[in-house]
Amino acid sequence: GSKKAGFEGLVSQEDQIVRIAQVQAMRDEQLAQLEEQVETLQANMAESKRVQDLLCRERDELRYKVEGLESERQTMLRVEHLGHKFNEGMNMEYLKNVLIKYIETQVAPHTHAHTCVRT
Repeated sequence: GSKKAGFEGLVSQEDQIVRIAQVQAMRDEQLAQLEEQVETLQANMAESKRVQDLLCRERDELRYKVEGLESERQTMLRVEHLGHKFNEGMNMEYLKNVLIKYIETQVAPHTHAHTCVRT
């Protein structure tokens, strides 16, 4: 009887060792999976950081271009305004010349008439 009890105890210990080994194997597998997930997440974070840096650089470049375009727009508006002022000046110059010619043509016949009367 005691041999049987000793044998059962031995089998029982072997079963426990097998179970413990199985549990440890499952834990090792879970740990390996978790480590793989951590590596994947770290790679994703590194890629996200790279993309974020790229987007920040592109944003900065676009801001710089927008500032340049705004400066060009302001310059064009000033040039357009000066062009209008120049055209207004040209129109005034033209009107002045027309008025002078008109006055000259009105004055010239009278002057000519006076010179004829004197002679």
